[in-house]
Formats: sequence, structure tokens, C-alpha cells
Amino acid sequence: MTDANRIAAEASFACAALLEQGRKLQALSLILTGIALVAMFTPHSLGWERRFVGMAVIALGLAALYFAVRVGLDRRLMQRLAAQADQG
Repeated sequence: MTDANRIAAEASFACAALLEQGRKLQALSLILTGIALVAMFTPHSLGWERRFVGMAVIALGLAALYFAVRVGLDRRLMQRLAAQADQG
């Protein structure tokens, strides 16, 4: 293995490890979005301000879910790239 391949493999492994941290943020985002969904559909009436805030939280949660999927894909791609670079 050349030095350039070793550097590429190490950089890819480091990037994949950094992207792995996104799982914790995804879990937190899903919990907060779930709480907002439950709050939106409780039987007591909410004012329009609270409904608006709830809808905004749900929209942000869906956006966070999209980015979490993208980060997961990037993590798997970096792991594959690192494995290929590690093989030479």
C-alpha cells in the first residue's frame, strides 16, 4: 500500500467515524418530533400559536430526518471508500 492510499484510507475512516455521531442527533430529533406530534393530537384545544409552533417543530423534525438519512448514506459510502483504499 502506498502512502497516498494509506492517507486516503485513514481520512475516510475518520470521516466515517465523524458521520457516525449523527445517529445520536437523529435519535434526539425523532424523540422531539414525536413529542410534538403527540402534543398536536391531544384532545385539549390548543391556541393557534401553539399549533403553529407544533407544526414548525414537526416540519423541522422531517427536515432533520432527511438530513439524517443523507448522513447515514454518506457514512456508509465513506466506510466503503475506506475499505477499498485500505485494500490498495
